[in-house]
Amino acid sequence: MRRTRLTFCALVATLIAAAGAAAGGDTVDEFAAALQGKLHYNDARTALCTHYSHIGVTKTERLGMEGVWIYYNRKRTEVSPALLTIRIAAPAGQISAPRTREETPLSITETADAVTGTLLFAATDALQYTLRTDHPYTAELLIPKTGDEVRNVSYEPRSRMVIVRTEFPRSDGRDPAPTFPVAVALALPEGVTGIQVFTESRVQPRPVGEPFEDRHAEEVRLLLTGTPQAGEANFHCAIAMGDQVGDVLRMLDRARGQNLATSLAKSREWLSQALGSFSFDNVPEALRPAYASAVKALLFNTKAPHGKFGNNLACFPNRGTYCTHYNWDSCFQAVGLAHFNPKIAADGLRILVENQEADGKIPQFVCATWNRPGGAQPPLIAWAAWRLYEKTRDRKILDDIYQPVARNVDWWFAKRDPDQDGLVEYSEPVESGWDDSPRFDEGTIEGVDLNAYLVREMRILGDIAQLRGNEPEAKRWRDRAEALAKRIVDFMYDREANIFRDLRAPTNKFITVLTPASLMPLWVGVPIPEDKARAMIERHLLDPNQFFGPYPFPVVAYNDPKYNASKWWRGPMWPNIAWAMTEVLAKYGYKAQQREAINHLTGMMAKNDEIYELYNSQTGGPLGSPDQGWSCAVFVDWVQTLARG
Repeated sequence: MRRTRLTFCALVATLIAAAGAAAGGDTVDEFAAALQGKLHYNDARTALCTHYSHIGVTKTERLGMEGVWIYYNRKRTEVSPALLTIRIAAPAGQISAPRTREETPLSITETADAVTGTLLFAATDALQYTLRTDHPYTAELLIPKTGDEVRNVSYEPRSRMVIVRTEFPRSDGRDPAPTFPVAVALALPEGVTGIQVFTESRVQPRPVGEPFEDRHAEEVRLLLTGTPQAGEANFHCAIAMGDQVGDVLRMLDRARGQNLATSLAKSREWLSQALGSFSFDNVPEALRPAYASAVKALLFNTKAPHGKFGNNLACFPNRGTYCTHYNWDSCFQAVGLAHFNPKIAADGLRILVENQEADGKIPQFVCATWNRPGGAQPPLIAWAAWRLYEKTRDRKILDDIYQPVARNVDWWFAKRDPDQDGLVEYSEPVESGWDDSPRFDEGTIEGVDLNAYLVREMRILGDIAQLRGNEPEAKRWRDRAEALAKRIVDFMYDREANIFRDLRAPTNKFITVLTPASLMPLWVGVPIPEDKARAMIERHLLDPNQFFGPYPFPVVAYNDPKYNASKWWRGPMWPNIAWAMTEVLAKYGYKAQQREAINHLTGMMAKNDEIYELYNSQTGGPLGSPDQGWSCAVFVDWVQTLARG
């Protein structure tokens, strides 16, 4: 058996090398090498998830396809903690747990005495487990009970397929539908000699050569017995949800019949294409593992077209925590994605504008079948599209977003300026993206950041109109932008403190809590004299007692009475906001200070195997979700900024 295992491992190495030669091998190999020992597939938030799949797999202690999750409609759903687990009847006794496990960006290979198993994606939403052993095995399929929903379990011997059709409860209470359909299709390998169906009340042996169908509301448990043919058994499993359940057999057909070699080649081709123009050129050696981790997370968070996503790839903030397509997250994610895969970046913006509501609102997030009701999120789509255009010179994304963003700008002024003073307000804290920020402790605000963003959106609409040859429309947008910029300076600029401030609605009194939102007018270029802008930066942004402290730039100033280093939006360092502040430094010529901040922050983020959602601004400790999209995008852009010198 030892000879068999070594021969198999050598075969895998040969297959990987051959596939690499045909699919950007050098880049894929460099990428994989940087991630060695840095992958953690034991957590639904960081699970193995390739081919832009809506499912992910976690591994902990058993051989086979273990924890399987669906990333669908805002919150993850566990299909099974042990979807297909395997025991080997070896002479030395039953083997069910691996001794070693090797994790790569495309697969998990586990070994035990006389056993090697490799888990990978054979296609989108289709898993493959290749078992290599000469010994008999048992494989248990388990789909636990989740409610009163009926499970239809059928077996077709001619195609050797088990199909389970059921409903799962909605993962988010705002989902209008109480349940959603799920279909699991398992193709059995040759060599299966027995099938037993277990319910809570009985055990039913089923002849392998005869079809059967069961309907019940209990958990689904099937026990398969067999022996690998020529020492190998390939299990293929496709999982479909929502309006795609009718395609589950087609999904399985795309995967079944593949052996380890063909699936590895297909996976490598996917990764090579997904990495696009990725390169480690000019990336410091010490930052390469974290850089690769950030890119890996952005790719694993990307999902295939589905439902309301249309024909576009969606990029979730995090596949296991925020598994839907968010508005301003997508805009920041585009900044990082543009460095290697601008298609995902552009698709993410298209999803937002294609799901614009009738009144012009672009929702906070878009799910496969529903949008978040209520509030929106900060308007950044035109800015993100323009940055993408500057990178690619592809005008199509500008054409695609122009009219929807124009309608959205009008929506903000029509629906979010109840006192008609020309300054727009957030309807609720969540609409700002700043959730529990002390900016909102006393009620609704006219957000200085919100109004600044709208200035820039209108300026960019003017630039797009000019590109389209419509000078009158370009002038109209620019005039509107400068009128709003003037109102920001007239009403939101605290001349005594030389800082911009939110206004309490409807009194229009200054809110004195100090946050980076007060510097956002400088990010977008609201016109104030340069000496005033530089004095503002030096007095506030570069003051170590305010923002340039241990880990710049916290979302509440270090010396503010309401500062809390680790509490959500009340004082940690959020990478997307800190990134905007480093852009402010660059804009006004503080390149040395920008570089100092970026070096400090990227060094902090690189200390962990994953890039996190936010960080304690005193200790640098990670907080929130790992593999967070906008944090990864910001990290990629920061590293590229360092590389440019």
